[in-house]
Amino acid sequence: MVESSSDNITFHDYIKKRTREDLLSCLKTFGRIQEARVEEDLNTDLVAGHWLSVIVIQGEACRIVLKVQSESKAISRLFAHTMRMKIEQVSSQQVKDFLREVCNLAAGQIKKGLANCNLDTGISLPLATRGFDNLFFKTSTTPETIEDRWKIIWGDGEIRCYSSIDILSRSELRAFQYREDMPEDNLFEEL
Repeated sequence: MVESSSDNITFHDYIKKRTREDLLSCLKTFGRIQEARVEEDLNTDLVAGHWLSVIVIQGEACRIVLKVQSESKAISRLFAHTMRMKIEQVSSQQVKDFLREVCNLAAGQIKKGLANCNLDTGISLPLATRGFDNLFFKTSTTPETIEDRWKIIWGDGEIRCYSSIDILSRSELRAFQYREDMPEDNLFEEL
């Protein structure tokens, strides 16, 4: 594992914490669900929801694939709550756009955090679709892959989250530098 020279936090520990906290912060603020919390996802079912959103954050050092899966009712209720409208008024296009925006905002925060740690990355366009990619695409893990599964739970819903981080260049990853006293800019505090 690559460690920061300043206080021995590993890249693995940092990125796991960063992806979980940024997605949670996005849902709490953008989705207006302050009671949301992160829990480990011990469910190994391949089908975790009707909706799937995917975004990629990549630089020379690493590639992060962030996936969010949700049941239709849970994400429709969350969108209705966010937009202060009745659930019957929510269209599938609005659900798809909402999932894409949640992933896009979280990926922006992850990218910003990595930039603060001396790692430059770019972000793909988010994709949202109905489907179950885990049925067709098995993750191939290598010693250079870091995987994480968790879920975000709130009152009457949950989303399942998955990240796969591939280390592309150990030499580029050596630029990683994290200190506890680094200021953490949070886009969501401004919303």
